[in-house]
Amino acid sequence: MKAVLKAVGIEYPKAHDVSDVLSSVEQRFPKWFQMELLHLSESSKILVKKREASFYGGEEAFLPDEVIGEDDAKDAVERAEKALTLCRKLVEDLKD
Repeated sequence: MKAVLKAVGIEYPKAHDVSDVLSSVEQRFPKWFQMELLHLSESSKILVKKREASFYGGEEAFLPDEVIGEDDAKDAVERAEKALTLCRKLVEDLKD
């Protein structure tokens, strides 16, 4: 997601979640990509939240694998794959 921001001339924040920036520069993207921004923004928020929980657990109260289950992992992979596919297509389209 940071690559598509960079591709349209936006300096991305030095944070994992870029959902607010994606939404604020929606007009810089082609229509087909704009139609996916809600999903991408939602995915950015969810993936960052899950990343933190899976890395750090619950402040010593829980182990990471107790916080993130198999369904969470599958959802994260699906979201990441879709985001990669959409962002890769946009970057390739902009090269042409």
